[in-house]
Amino acid sequence: MTYAEEEFPNRPVYGVVGGLHLFAANDSQLDWTGDKLKEFKVANLLGAHCTGIEAVYRLRERAGLTRKSAVVGSVGSTFTLADGIHPGVLAK
Repeated sequence: MTYAEEEFPNRPVYGVVGGLHLFAANDSQLDWTGDKLKEFKVANLLGAHCTGIEAVYRLRERAGLTRKSAVVGSVGSTFTLADGIHPGVLAK
């Protein structure tokens, strides 16, 4: 996000999508990451498998996101600017 901000200043971060490798992260690491998501005003978080379910929930809370704007990704999950996150059929 720091690199993106340098390359594209004054542009919002619409979404972070992918594996954040936080499954084994401790509380302070998750708090730091959640604070960074909030600092960069991330609007959507789609955390893939290696992020970890508990980590996504903690990041969502720390960053001030909602159940609709921060979800655990699964097969079929998608994100578009027009529609936001669609969790896929497995998550319904």
